[in-house]
Amino acid sequence: MEKKSIKLPWQCPLVDTATFDIPNYLPFNICQINNIASVDQFDVTTFQPDSNETAFESSLMVQSSSDLALSSLAHVFASLTPNAKKIFCLIAKYQLENEDSDMYKGLAFQELYRMCRESFLVNSDVTLRAQLTEFRDHKLLKSKRSAEGVEMLVIPLEAAIIQEFLSQQNDNS
Repeated sequence: MEKKSIKLPWQCPLVDTATFDIPNYLPFNICQINNIASVDQFDVTTFQPDSNETAFESSLMVQSSSDLALSSLAHVFASLTPNAKKIFCLIAKYQLENEDSDMYKGLAFQELYRMCRESFLVNSDVTLRAQLTEFRDHKLLKSKRSAEGVEMLVIPLEAAIIQEFLSQQNDNS
């Protein structure tokens, strides 16, 4: 008599799968699972923090090196259109000038739109939002609503990195 030792995870009330790096945790289909007689089980729990577990990972999500952030910012920036580059520099300069203030929550979207219109970088708020989407996709910009309902834009990098980046851009131009 053959003993089946694998059940589907949702059939076992005491089984909990906890992982963040394997999107498809079962490498078998249902037919293969039904044909398996027994499987050895290994406890591979390390009880280490995620930062230790992913120390050799090259992902930007787990690395916090300022050199890496500056390098990735430069690579993304190189792929932008000239107007998008100018818009990003406007946001960066504004953030550096104002972030020392206790009340600084970011650059209001309408203020950025006004600045971009004056510089002839965009002709509508739709165009500006399209440019900002590119920044958000690359995690170069975060937006949030203030208590008054105003959309505030912030570059989620340290001031020193932004300053170094802007000085590199001034040297290149």
